[in-house]
Amino acid sequence: MRVGVALTVWLPLFGCVAQEEARGPVSQAQLAHEQCEAQRSADASNIAEGEKYWNRMPSGPSRDLALGGLQRMKERWAKPCPLPKEARASGGAACDRAARRLAAAGEQDRDTSIESGLCWIERNSGYRDIPAPRFWMELDEKQMRAQSHRVRGTMAAAAMYNCHEQAVYFPAGIDLKHIGPQSMLVHELVHHAQCVNHKPMGDGCDWEREAYALQANYVRFIVGVAGAKLTSADRTVLEKAATEIEDFADKACRDMGVVRSR
Repeated sequence: MRVGVALTVWLPLFGCVAQEEARGPVSQAQLAHEQCEAQRSADASNIAEGEKYWNRMPSGPSRDLALGGLQRMKERWAKPCPLPKEARASGGAACDRAARRLAAAGEQDRDTSIESGLCWIERNSGYRDIPAPRFWMELDEKQMRAQSHRVRGTMAAAAMYNCHEQAVYFPAGIDLKHIGPQSMLVHELVHHAQCVNHKPMGDGCDWEREAYALQANYVRFIVGVAGAKLTSADRTVLEKAATEIEDFADKACRDMGVVRSR
C-alpha cells in the first residue's frame, strides 16, 4: 500500500463498539491454539529485535552467524499454529465474531487482527481457507525505506507485502486500535490471499484494484459495525476516506506505468 491514502484521521474505536459477551468454556483445542499463538508472538518479538541487532552489526563471521540464528527463528515462527476447525469455518458464526472483535476496543493485538482480517476477506471475496502470512515484520523508518526500495523499487510505502517471503511489513509500533492501520492490514492480507492462491500478478494493476476495493469496503464495514455510536461527522469522514482509497487504485496503477480505466 502506498503512502498518501487519506486515513490520517485514524479514528480510534474506543467506546464505538460494544465488547463481546463474557467468554464461555474454552475447548482444549482452542486453549492449545492460544498457547501456541502466545509462543509465536514471543518469537515474532525476538525476530524483530534480531533484525535490528543484525542490521547494526559490521560485516564478518559474527554477522553471518547471527543471520543464521535469525533465519532459524524465522523458520520456527513460520510454522502456523493449527486452528480449531470452528474458528475458520468460512461463512460460520465464529468468523463473524472474529471480524467484529477486530473492530472492538482492546481486541486489536496482532494475531487477533490477522485472523479477523482473514475471516473478513473470506466473507467478502472469493478467497477461502487463507493461511496466515509466514512473517510479520515491524521496521523503523530507515528500514521501511530500504525494504520499500527492495520490494517496490523507488516507491515509498506505508505497508508492504512480499509474496516470495509471504511476509507483511509495517512501521514499528503500528497501532491496530485505529481504522487506518486496520484497513492497511486488510489491504496487505488481500495481497497475501492473491499470492497463496496464485492469482496472476500481470502488471500489478489488477492486484492493487482488488486490494484497494476490499480495503475501502472494510472501512465501510467498520462504519456499519459501529452503528449509532459514530457521529454524522465521523461517518462523513470515513465515507470520504473509503472513496479516496478506491480512487487511489488509479494512481497506484499509473505509478506502475499502467493506464487503464475501471
